[in-house]
Amino acid sequence: MDEAPYKRLRKTPAYEKLNNGHPEQIVETDFLYFYGISWHTKRSAVHNRIKNVDAVVEAFSEKDQLLRETHQLLNDRFKDLRKELMEAK
Repeated sequence: MDEAPYKRLRKTPAYEKLNNGHPEQIVETDFLYFYGISWHTKRSAVHNRIKNVDAVVEAFSEKDQLLRETHQLLNDRFKDLRKELMEAK
């Protein structure tokens, strides 16, 4: 798998906040940015972007523990948002 998406994820505010020891500062906007979506993104694109980011995290989780932790934290904290985005038509 290409490293470009992995490098983009490492530059997200959620990753940086967790890396700097401030997980309490992670907000909904960080979740959206991590997945490269906004409230105005077409719903068909949202589903694909979430699946693509999940695949990147899975591919690089052995190499980067913090990336896996960031992904897990975001999906635990914002599970209702993720569900809403995945089910929206």
